[in-house]
Amino acid sequence: MSDLKRIINLHMSFASDMRDYLERNISCWHETLRSLQTRFWYEALSQRTGLNTAYELERHFEPSSFTFNDDGTIEYYKNKWTGYRQGQHRPMPPQRELVEKKAPGSTRELLHPLWSALDLNDKRVMREDAFLRQLLPPIQEVMFKPGSSGVLGYTTRASITQRLLDKLERRASMDVLACLTWLLREAAEKQCASAQLIGHALHNVLTMMALELHALKIALPLLQIFIDQILPLGLPQHYRAGMTPGDYVNASGYLNRIVYTTTKGRKRKLDWDQRGKIMQQLIQGKSGWSVKYAMMPQYELDDGGEELPADVIEAHSLASKRREWGWDCLLTGKEGRMPPVEVL
Repeated sequence: MSDLKRIINLHMSFASDMRDYLERNISCWHETLRSLQTRFWYEALSQRTGLNTAYELERHFEPSSFTFNDDGTIEYYKNKWTGYRQGQHRPMPPQRELVEKKAPGSTRELLHPLWSALDLNDKRVMREDAFLRQLLPPIQEVMFKPGSSGVLGYTTRASITQRLLDKLERRASMDVLACLTWLLREAAEKQCASAQLIGHALHNVLTMMALELHALKIALPLLQIFIDQILPLGLPQHYRAGMTPGDYVNASGYLNRIVYTTTKGRKRKLDWDQRGKIMQQLIQGKSGWSVKYAMMPQYELDDGGEELPADVIEAHSLASKRREWGWDCLLTGKEGRMPPVEVL
């Protein structure tokens, strides 16, 4: 459950972290998937247990790692969990089993389908639809439709439509990120027209989730992977991604804060499912056009050494004006239910 105070604190902590990055002249965030896997597993356990240090987590999950003196003081402990926190090495199967007993589902977090979907070198993951059947039941219910033949039942893939993508957005989660990443890879490989729709849905889910990814301390490197490798698969012709990882987290901070100004969110503690549904409604413009326009993807034009078509330049200019108007409304507190004529 989250209240407005937690959201504001998360958003402000991100601003503080960004200042620290800038002071150290860090302009990009690159990390291997293997390191991200382990750090995500570690931070999810820390968040779940409320234990904040590697020492506390190791003592909770692996008490056998500690050797004690006769007076009860600690003589020695292996200090493996500092390595997990830093993503330097992964827990071996015996350690995973110990942790799984006290934190059911933690092994799946370490080996989450998202990590294989993000690995563009992994071609096996794209074979048929076995990957989608690894996802949690609520996602499979969206992706498959039931059929029957006498007493036998079966399921087949549902068609990719805007309605299906809307359903996935409402269920924003790590499994939805995995699902949309896989769908985008599939659509790009088959050169399907749905690639742009899937790419836009993925952008929306990343915008909704980025603040919580920041809470798990994986937002910037994970978003960098999406920006560099995945989102370009769904870009319109003549466009390239124009948002940084920091742009996503900042937009997510504002979007999550706006949730608590709505009728359904005001003065309440909300679980993630409730928050996600309200955020999707905001992105769709159901509480005003300013939020819808502000949360749209930001693109840069890519001429590829050739003259750009006039309609592409015009469309990009209009989209930029809409984003600017939307953000001006959000940052100044202006009423933004209807846009001015010049951005319609």
